[in-house]
Amino acid sequence: MLALALAACGPEPEDAAPSSVRADVEHLLRGASSGQPPVILITIDTLRADRLSSYGSDRVATPHLDRLAAEGVRFANASSTVPFTLPAHSSIMTGLYPPSHGVRENVGYVLAPELVTIAERFRDAGYRTGGFVSAFVLDARWGIGRGFDTYVDDFDLDAMAGANLGSVQRAGPETIAHALEWLDGVGGEEPFFLWLHLFDPHDPYEPPEPFRSEYQGRPYDGEVAYTDSLIGEFRAALEERGLFDGSVIVLTSDHGEGLGDHGESYHGFFVYDSTVHVPLIVRLPGGVEAGREVGDSVVTDFQGIQWTVADCYSDLYGASLARDHAANLYDAGLDVALATTLAKKMAIRASEHAVNEAFALTGGHGLYTDTDYGQLLHDMKVLRVAGGSLEVLRNYVARRVLRADDYEGLG
Repeated sequence: MLALALAACGPEPEDAAPSSVRADVEHLLRGASSGQPPVILITIDTLRADRLSSYGSDRVATPHLDRLAAEGVRFANASSTVPFTLPAHSSIMTGLYPPSHGVRENVGYVLAPELVTIAERFRDAGYRTGGFVSAFVLDARWGIGRGFDTYVDDFDLDAMAGANLGSVQRAGPETIAHALEWLDGVGGEEPFFLWLHLFDPHDPYEPPEPFRSEYQGRPYDGEVAYTDSLIGEFRAALEERGLFDGSVIVLTSDHGEGLGDHGESYHGFFVYDSTVHVPLIVRLPGGVEAGREVGDSVVTDFQGIQWTVADCYSDLYGASLARDHAANLYDAGLDVALATTLAKKMAIRASEHAVNEAFALTGGHGLYTDTDYGQLLHDMKVLRVAGGSLEVLRNYVARRVLRADDYEGLG
């Protein structure tokens, strides 16, 4: 998805495309566009989805996050893989669940070197890669920084002697300053992948003024409002450099916060929505699909994000643009099996509307569901939809309805 260039993440997925489909997609990819837009990943630590106005909150003013959501695609039901910072980010960076990547807690675990990260994929595809983190639990020594040309994690542990390592952090403005300094040095010749991690909503909750006073007695909400202001400042800096509108921007969180819900003050014990329901906003270059809401449940690992962004492209613009962005994925260094699997789904999604339109002409109300990709793929193979006419589709679907017991009564 992302470039789509969100290059993928580790081993071949279980639903990888069969060789016949792979060959068809490789043929599809030949000669397509190879543009590689910048990709910016922003993870805000400990951010509950229900604290954003764009997610229905009236507790906290979050105008900058809401603006991003209005310009992009907002996923209403995104979930973290685990309510811990290092394990959740390990999932984001590898596309794997904790039992597969092996990182179960913030301390005592290291991301195994044989697991390929998205930063490694981007780097191998010719991207400059920079990671800028605000918490010691994301220090490169834990393996999470692998693949980044520049990784700023220089925490002064001596100055924080006696502190809980999980609370050793850097203020957001300092992390943003490091990221902007790196961007100014990268130049415009090569595409880049930038990861910005902000830790400010994590405890201890100590929002600066005026947020401390505005959210008196609600320091966590004050931290969220403050972090929203930092997102606004980062956006302004990107716009000033001409790097905002043409980039793929993904904003999410690693987990939420208990805040007393279900008897949990912080996070890491339970998996209620308070700690695993997180925001996920994807802004595509030029604001493609602005304002769209996706209600399907998704998980905030990059493999999951890739599929959902691919759907955004293919649903609106059809097979041609889906082909172009599948090619971009391939050119960005994506594993061939995953690229072809992704492109297969993009082609299916692009064709689904045409088939449903044809079916509507026969008096039906829609033949395929989002989970009925197997039957749809079969029909696409039969029809070769890309070269077929609407009339051919209509006639075929009408005949199929009349003989298919599964759809009795629909035609």
